[in-house]
Amino acid sequence: MDRSNIFIIIHLSFSFLLIFMPFAVAQMFQTSSDHPESGTIALCLLYATFCLSNLVLSSYIVQFLGLRLSLILASVGYVGFTACNIVYNVWILYVISFIMGLAASILWTAQGVYVTIVTSEHETRNHLEPLSTRGFMNGIFFCFMQVSQTFGNLIATLLFYLQLRQWIIFSTMTAICACGTISLCLLRPVYMPRKSGIEVNALFSTICKSDA
Repeated sequence: MDRSNIFIIIHLSFSFLLIFMPFAVAQMFQTSSDHPESGTIALCLLYATFCLSNLVLSSYIVQFLGLRLSLILASVGYVGFTACNIVYNVWILYVISFIMGLAASILWTAQGVYVTIVTSEHETRNHLEPLSTRGFMNGIFFCFMQVSQTFGNLIATLLFYLQLRQWIIFSTMTAICACGTISLCLLRPVYMPRKSGIEVNALFSTICKSDA
C-alpha cells in the first residue's frame, strides 16, 4: 500500500502543531495578563473577523493563491499574533488580531481542501472506496491539533516556572511558531481541480458542510 499521502498529512499536522502550541499560549495570555480587557477585545475582534471572512472571502482567496501559498501566508498571521506579546502595544494588538482573523479563515479553508484532496489521492492510488479514509486522515490531523494546547501550556509553564521575562518567553514561542511556517514551506504542493467552476465550488461546499 502506498502510504506517501499519509506522511503528507502527518507533515501538515506537525506544522499545525508547531503553529498552534504558541498560539494557544498567546490566546490564553491575552485574558490573563495585566491587560485582560484589551485582550478580550482583541480576541473578540479576531473571531468576529474570522467568522465574517469565512462567509465571504476565504474560499476566493484560497482559490486565487493556491493551497500551499495560502497555508504559508496565513500562518504568518499566527506568528505576528504571538509576537505581539513580546512588547505590549494595544493598537498593534488590535491590528494584528484583525489580520489574524482573516488569516485564520484562509488557513482553515486551505487545510480542509488540502486534506480532502490528499485523501482522495490516497484512495485512488490504493484502489479504496471513495471517502473510506477521510475519517482516518482527519483523525491524524486533529490528534496533533488536540495535543498542541497541552504541549504549548507545558512549555509555557516551564518557562514561567524558570521566572524568565515575558519578552524571552514569547520570543521563544514566536520562534516555535515561525518553525511551523517554515515547515509549511516544505509541504508538497497540492493543486485544486480546475476543470470546471462547478467542480471547484463543489469541493469547497463539501468542506463547508464537513466543518459545520
